[in-house]
Amino acid sequence: MTMWILFGFGTYISDIFDIIHTRHDRVRAIVKNYEPTEEQLSEIRRRISYCGYEIPVIDMKDFSPVPGDQYMFGFHDGKSKDYQSLESKYGIRFSNLIHPTVTLGSNIGLGRGICIGAHTVIAPNVKIGNYCTINRACSIGHDTEIGEYVKLNPA
Repeated sequence: MTMWILFGFGTYISDIFDIIHTRHDRVRAIVKNYEPTEEQLSEIRRRISYCGYEIPVIDMKDFSPVPGDQYMFGFHDGKSKDYQSLESKYGIRFSNLIHPTVTLGSNIGLGRGICIGAHTVIAPNVKIGNYCTINRACSIGHDTEIGEYVKLNPA
């Protein structure tokens, strides 16, 4: 079982939880990327409660990498460059998180820090840059090149 550390949280975190749990993995902790309001903290606690186990929400100052853990963002704003600064600061690398129902064609090029949701189909010869989020049920045609920090949603 792989343990995941998620940096930050937004509404997309429920999809990230789904991918992690479908893979029979677990979330070790969520690291806050800002000081949430009480309402936002209540919302993340509600989402965590559906996981069936406790997931601590910790401050960035309390984060310390654990050998063997995997790292992913719990939100995607499509423009944040925080990914690289966190990798550099903590000596970590963001992993790819791919739902088991994803169909990948041949000759796919994947960067790092990519999250691909359930039932997505990616045709042959596709290149996906670093730190992209491809939401559930997307379809990407052959020979497509996707840059860094891109978020795709189904039509």
